[in-house]
Amino acid sequence: MPTRLGRRSAPAPSTLPTSRIAAGIGRYAAALRVSGAVRYYGASLPVRFGAAMLGLGMLVLIRHATGGYAAAGAVVGTLAVASAVGGPLAARVTDRYGPRRVLPPLVAGNALGAVGLVVAVTTTAPVPLWYAAAVVAGLCTPAAGSLTRARWSALAPDRPVLSTGFALESLTDDLTFVVGPVLATLLGSLVQPALAPLLSALLVLAGGVAMAIQRPPAQTAPSAPGHPGTDAAPGHPDTGTAPGHRAAGAGSTRTGGPGAAPGTGTPRPPRRGAWHGVAGALGIPAVRVMAGAFVATGVVFSGIQVSVAAAASGYGHAAAAGPVYGCFGLASMCAGLGYGAIGWRSAPHRRVAAGFGCLAAGCALLPLAPGLGGLAAAVTVPGLAVAPTVIAGNTALEQRVGAGQLAEAFAWLGGACALGVAVGSAAAGRIVDGYGPRAGFLLPVVAAAVAALLVARSAGTLDPHPR
Repeated sequence: MPTRLGRRSAPAPSTLPTSRIAAGIGRYAAALRVSGAVRYYGASLPVRFGAAMLGLGMLVLIRHATGGYAAAGAVVGTLAVASAVGGPLAARVTDRYGPRRVLPPLVAGNALGAVGLVVAVTTTAPVPLWYAAAVVAGLCTPAAGSLTRARWSALAPDRPVLSTGFALESLTDDLTFVVGPVLATLLGSLVQPALAPLLSALLVLAGGVAMAIQRPPAQTAPSAPGHPGTDAAPGHPDTGTAPGHRAAGAGSTRTGGPGAAPGTGTPRPPRRGAWHGVAGALGIPAVRVMAGAFVATGVVFSGIQVSVAAAASGYGHAAAAGPVYGCFGLASMCAGLGYGAIGWRSAPHRRVAAGFGCLAAGCALLPLAPGLGGLAAAVTVPGLAVAPTVIAGNTALEQRVGAGQLAEAFAWLGGACALGVAVGSAAAGRIVDGYGPRAGFLLPVVAAAVAALLVARSAGTLDPHPR
């Protein structure tokens, strides 16, 4: 009802939370109606759970076979490094030739490597064969999350839906890397040590084939003959990221997305020399910036994990390390869920800069936390910044990378984070051994601050509409 001043009366305060919740649910419902992307996302779930199980499953198996952690850690570390290297390379090939051609042999190689490693360990084959099998399994691990993010980018009808799709991706990453290792530990410890890696190989194989048989998204118009990403060109990539085109019927009017000239809705083809360059997507400045920030993010993850474990042991409650660190992951999942329900108006590159700033500020609380209860509360604060920062980072990158290189670009972020986890684990272990758990918490503080500074200084590189 109008007031005497001719203005509409404000809605009752009690209705505001309800309307916001309804709007958030509506955004997730809109994302789930993007059928091609959702089917592809669903097909990727077995791959992602299987990949998350493999490392810890192999660790349990090799420790059971050898009685120690030295060989187990070395082999699993080899597997992790091979995965970090192989993911971006596999995504580059998939961007070029499409998942229908690449995924079946890739997941077959992963299964061969994983099963070969199980056989080598259980039959006490020469140790070099263990490493060889680990390298094969790692190099052939498909970058499922990168491919699904690229498919969201191709099919999401507008940027709010794309942001919510990326939020689902972040939630899935958090969930798989919480549930996967727990399942691998339970199967390996309570049922059969070889069961977890074998189940991992089966899940990756089945999910990879399911992703490969998905229909590629339709295009609004054919590209120039000879361009990768067209029906007329040899090597048509059916990745869902056809260069310079949106899916038919998408109806998007967003600008600055992949394949669009900054500030316009005009499609642009990917750079012809990108595939032939050794660096690939890593040759794009925005990818290098975000990869550097994600290396630091991986250091934050592992630095917190190692320091929490050391602190819990120091307090005489080593078993509490899992629940305490779980507060970090749970906070990230909840924040990611909320992020996807919000209709953001600020630019993604500004959100990612703010996110890294919040992550650094949250990490600064860790060395000051008193007791296990205080530590659980302290890790929750930086955890709240993780998923929103990762989602905003992926969204900012999507605006700066041509569609034909999106999967590879996303895979570089995953590989960079994995590299940071490996470096952070080693560094945090040395710091904790030498100076104690509180000193170990300084590592994520420094890493988060470096990431925040890097992104803040690179605002022009990440901005799709630089002035």
